[in-house]
Amino acid sequence: MFIPARSGSKGLKNKNIIKLKSHPLIGHTILLAKKINHCEKICFSTDSKLYLKKANEYKINETYIRPKKLSKDLIEDKQVLIDYFKKIKKTDRLPYAVIFLRVTSPIRNIKFVNIAVKKFLRLKKYDSLCSVKQLKTYPQKYVEIKNKRLVSLIGLKTIDETNVPRQTLGPVYKRNGHVEIFKT
Repeated sequence: MFIPARSGSKGLKNKNIIKLKSHPLIGHTILLAKKINHCEKICFSTDSKLYLKKANEYKINETYIRPKKLSKDLIEDKQVLIDYFKKIKKTDRLPYAVIFLRVTSPIRNIKFVNIAVKKFLRLKKYDSLCSVKQLKTYPQKYVEIKNKRLVSLIGLKTIDETNVPRQTLGPVYKRNGHVEIFKT
């Protein structure tokens, strides 16, 4: 289990320790993580001593203070995980898989997460699983302005291709951040 929580949010300062009901976002995610089946260890990753202190109030297995360079706005999750894997590989074995829980999705259903974990373990030919939500809008119809012209956001050849009846388009999904699982 890997729970990342970097400081430095531009949208909402210290959002990861804002309380929702009686726990900060960090707390909600850690409490849920402790209930997940097939989880050997919970690792909390941050660049903040304050976040670390809050996480330790929930008595987790392991904390990982990541370098500041891995906590910037444009850093991808995989860069943080690779750094963590390099660190633990020196003293421990890598886990078969990682359950990745974002603290910014505090309202999760434990039953849903456990079903996802069970499904992932059963489907051996896949190397990852992530939760998604069906969108009510259609990105196939989205356009942007480039060089003073409307251009399809998804690379359609002509702008007319975006002007189709929505009933002809299939459902589209967006990752929702509830749970991501992948083999190491």
